[in-house]
Amino acid sequence: MRLAALLLVLLCAWAGEARARPRTVLLFVPEEPAVPAVADFARGFQRTVADGSPEPVLVDMEYLDMAWLQGGEDTSQRTLRDFYRVKYRERRPDVVVAAMDATPFVLSLRRALWPDVPCAAVFDETFSLGSWHEGPLCSGSRVDLDVAGSVHLALRVLPDTQHVALVLGSSARELEARAPLLREVRDAAPGRDIVDLTGLTLTELRQRVRTLPEHTVVLLVGFMRDAEGRRLITRDVLRQLHADGAPPLFTVHMTALGAGATGGMLLDYERMGQQMGQRVLRLLAGEPVSALSPGALEATRPAFDARELERWDIPEQRLPPDSEVRFRAPSFWERYRGQVTAVLGVGAAMVALIGVLLLERRRRIDRALYAVIMQAYVHGVSTRGVDDLVRALGVDTGISKSEVSRICAELDAEVEAFRTRTLAHTEFPYVFA
Repeated sequence: MRLAALLLVLLCAWAGEARARPRTVLLFVPEEPAVPAVADFARGFQRTVADGSPEPVLVDMEYLDMAWLQGGEDTSQRTLRDFYRVKYRERRPDVVVAAMDATPFVLSLRRALWPDVPCAAVFDETFSLGSWHEGPLCSGSRVDLDVAGSVHLALRVLPDTQHVALVLGSSARELEARAPLLREVRDAAPGRDIVDLTGLTLTELRQRVRTLPEHTVVLLVGFMRDAEGRRLITRDVLRQLHADGAPPLFTVHMTALGAGATGGMLLDYERMGQQMGQRVLRLLAGEPVSALSPGALEATRPAFDARELERWDIPEQRLPPDSEVRFRAPSFWERYRGQVTAVLGVGAAMVALIGVLLLERRRRIDRALYAVIMQAYVHGVSTRGVDDLVRALGVDTGISKSEVSRICAELDAEVEAFRTRTLAHTEFPYVFA
């Protein structure tokens, strides 16, 4: 009997501990948080999961250095796999999420460490859905870098374009993507000269961009590493090209907007993180992985920088109707609303004060006129004499006969009321002599 009671107590304690343990999502992203795309994706994902879950959810985030894992380095991948096996030995995740370039490695890691844990992955077009054989517990979604869409937009807003320059870095992934991207740009810009600015050092790239001919647009897809092996951030490279006086710069990343890019069909990484967070919430709520429809996420849209549109004399009428335009110059009212409101308030207060003073002055004059007319009325002064008295008081306009008559009539009424008032309310002592 005691043994049964002890087992019951242990079972209740274990159930309480299980309920207290928060659900855990293990998110793998390809680069460090200093990369703007990674930061935006992580922010959108974490906020969506935190705001949408009825219970606490712990998001563990792992930043992979994909450059270190490139090239099929089995030793480094085994070392990293062993590291995660030790790190999460006591913390089995409820859902595993892989983002972008981290997807291939994370899928192999999951097969080795957590084969029975649901998985949600998002990847770009370089990872083929046709090679997706992860079983019923893993769902894959795709996002596309719309290079052709950005080229089409550049030609739409700058129809005199004669040259399209493609900028791409020298990392292993960028070099692998060079040939298909050049074909995509040529197909999107028929009849235009395509300038290949791939595989260069940063110094060479800046020199080449500065010497591009007129009527050129630059499409910067990525620049994660230059030909000398230096690791770079694409947005920082774009900012340098803009500072050098580059031709109109177009891109495929929303994170580049505000750093000198005119615009393009831009991938919104925060929106992508939000959509992945919504899919993970469904898994945490108990939906099967099969309920998550595979396919592309809707995270790309046309967006432009209003300052660059003005710089290149691009009217907004040329933009697609669903375009987002950021960084508009604030209007005078938007910029100085507080100051204008304060000035108007002070002015209104001054006008009100002046009005009160003028009204009070007029009331004092009216009281003086009333007293003069009463005295004149009592002493039998004529209307003309009253007018002379009024002018002597400094009222240049004088006073009309009708005004005197009105005041006298009011006095007559007051005198009559006083003369005929009742005295019954009080007693008056008197003495007969």
